[in-house]
Amino acid sequence: MRKRKKLLILPVLSVISLICLIYLVFAFSPNTTVSFSSLKITAIPIGFLLLFIFLWTTVWFIFANKIQGLLLATFSLIYLILRLNNLNQTFFLVLLFILFAATELFFFRKH
Repeated sequence: MRKRKKLLILPVLSVISLICLIYLVFAFSPNTTVSFSSLKITAIPIGFLLLFIFLWTTVWFIFANKIQGLLLATFSLIYLILRLNNLNQTFFLVLLFILFAATELFFFRKH
């Protein structure tokens, strides 16, 4: 049986991103803009990025597979972006699920 790699940085990164996400949700409104030199970003993309990092590192640590973590984090992030744009019919969720199930089967048929 294969030994599992020591991925101890992943839970630390996951907890840090979760704490930052919780702070962002409770401390700032969604319309708050953050400016980096000439670039202005609202709080929503930063929250999505923190949520993606949290989900990716958590799933990667639990399943010890970074591709599965990437797929599950991307699935949930795209679903939330669709909901944000008022595309919340069941058909979009089914299509998204089929797309990501096929992608996961594609990656795991290679191994």
